[in-house]
Amino acid sequence: MFAAMQLPHWLMASGAVLVIIGTLGMLFRRRKAASSEQSAKDH
Repeated sequence: MFAAMQLPHWLMASGAVLVIIGTLGMLFRRRKAASSEQSAKDH
């Protein structure tokens, strides 16, 4: 039963890449938001 449900390896690899890209995007967005708040407080 589970053998028929296995996904192709390329699909699992592309899913992992998308998760990594999404995580990095969230981290960069938070860092940019934090730095913009910091510069707004300085002015």
